[in-house]
Amino acid sequence: MERDAAEEETPRRLRVIGARLCSLPDGDELLSLLQEASTLLYKVDQNELDSMHSALFPVMSALIKTEILEHTDPGVKLAVASCLTALTKIRAPDPPYDDDVMKGVLKLVVEAFCELDDVDCPSYGTRVSMLRTFAEIRGCALLLDLNCNDLIRDMFHHFFRIIPLYEEVYIYFSNVHQKNVTSYMESVMKSVIEETTEMERDLIQDLATCLLQNVKKGKKESLPESYLLAEKIIGQCHEKLKPVFIKLLQGTPINEYTNLVTSLFQDATDAGDNNVDAFMHGMVDHYNITNQEHSNEDIGFQVVCLLPVDVLRFYNRFDKSSDASLKTQQVNIFYRDLLRSNEKYLEVQDYNPDASPDMYVKLPL
Repeated sequence: MERDAAEEETPRRLRVIGARLCSLPDGDELLSLLQEASTLLYKVDQNELDSMHSALFPVMSALIKTEILEHTDPGVKLAVASCLTALTKIRAPDPPYDDDVMKGVLKLVVEAFCELDDVDCPSYGTRVSMLRTFAEIRGCALLLDLNCNDLIRDMFHHFFRIIPLYEEVYIYFSNVHQKNVTSYMESVMKSVIEETTEMERDLIQDLATCLLQNVKKGKKESLPESYLLAEKIIGQCHEKLKPVFIKLLQGTPINEYTNLVTSLFQDATDAGDNNVDAFMHGMVDHYNITNQEHSNEDIGFQVVCLLPVDVLRFYNRFDKSSDASLKTQQVNIFYRDLLRSNEKYLEVQDYNPDASPDMYVKLPL
């Protein structure tokens, strides 16, 4: 009996709230009604949509009135965004409004995420609930469908700005809480990348650039949370990101980045990926000098080479103490490492520490 009464109370209250919101109340009453509506909407399951339609309609209509949707009070804006997130979940996978309205709805929702760093704020829990819901319903699909690419870019940058501050969350919340929030961000970002298509080529390139900025080795010490989040996304979406990284990193020393990025190039090279060959060509000319096969023993030998500086940077073997004007440096390197990057050399000599310069492999620039 009590449960039935509670189930009947939810649609009744939603009807009352919807009617009152349509009259556009001011101040504290508006905020109170919106907060109650948000609480009630989160209790509604998707399978109740048909039976709840008449109760939901007044609230849905009121929320997109210009005076409410574009209200300037921060508390009202957040309460509206929370209601709209709950409605989007109830109506999923179909959006609750037409495309033009949904663009405004999604803008409000993404803006709410930018203040997830304020863990002291009483509304922090509301923002976390919205983020969790957005991840669960794959809200990113709506962003992509409606070409809200700038909102997606903003969201990625918000997350990477916010996540370093979560080291301080330990003071306020449990470890589990912090990991949950991080996992929601991770889920949203992963879904965006996975669901991009050829039509969003510029977007995926911008997102890949954002990820690369956060996996530079210097970030591991200065912003470890951002570094770990970006590494996770790259690891989970490596097949989608690999060709984009190859394009972005042409002519760039990849040893500046996490080993995970380096391994993507290694895997692609081992698989004979022509795009990686093109990438390597941008760093060092390919020399199809010899066609002879090398035995397993051969690849364990070291060779003495004069290599272009760009190649040495690639191998992380560049001697920074040397004359900066030099275009080549002498290096001892295992032949297997040369093979690994598909580079072919004119002459390979077994390593000899007393080798004279004319025994070196000399590569034209």
